[in-house]
Amino acid sequence: MIQKTFSYFGRVLRPFSVLLLLLLFLIPPDVMALLPEKIAVLPFKIYMLKPMDHLVLGLQEMLTARLTKEGFDLINPATINKGELSKVKVSELDVARRMGKEKGVDWVIKGSLTQIGKKISLDLAIIPISTEKRPFSIFVVGDRIDKLDQVMERVAATATNRIKGVVQIDSISVEGNKRIETDAILAVIESQKGAKYDQDTLNKDLRSIYQMGFFEDVQIDTKESPGGKSVAFKVSEKPSIGKITLLGTKKIDQ
Repeated sequence: MIQKTFSYFGRVLRPFSVLLLLLLFLIPPDVMALLPEKIAVLPFKIYMLKPMDHLVLGLQEMLTARLTKEGFDLINPATINKGELSKVKVSELDVARRMGKEKGVDWVIKGSLTQIGKKISLDLAIIPISTEKRPFSIFVVGDRIDKLDQVMERVAATATNRIKGVVQIDSISVEGNKRIETDAILAVIESQKGAKYDQDTLNKDLRSIYQMGFFEDVQIDTKESPGGKSVAFKVSEKPSIGKITLLGTKKIDQ
């Protein structure tokens, strides 16, 4: 009786399975491309003198939440941590791809937090399951541990841009400044390394630098780089007063 029941349901469900497969084939590729990419964020490695083991899973959950807000489909960390995928090393590229494929994900992300002195660094190794895409890495530096949340925001934004193929700023430099410090110039601009490359923002940055009042001319030079665009602000400083000489003066009696 049980065998007959299963046989009956099998006959009923089989046509629906065939119909589902046909629908998947009928969905246009451009519509499939709009589906959110699925990502697995693995537990983080922590390299600090002071034990902070809670960050192993804490940072994993934090990055998962950030990427979910960006529209990606994230696997629940609790699900990942029950399997062998959570133990995969960055160097085990083929293993990560195989296990990631079994989980049905498009990307696997392995991260680490390093602290040297007061400075911290968040590093991500981002592995595409597709062999047609190349793995890449991201790192963002922060001044101290209490800035960790801000550093995570930046690293998540950079990861989002790279995964989505958005052109981003790979590096920012200042050229031609002699008296005005580079940090003072960078402090007045909005563009940051890892942010989306936006010409309107760069033009606004150019005006902000010029309005500092120290430069005769400010120009922007951009070049292609492996991580996006390299941006250089080229400045020409106003001449400074080196010597004051008074001519034609006479002695004035008191």
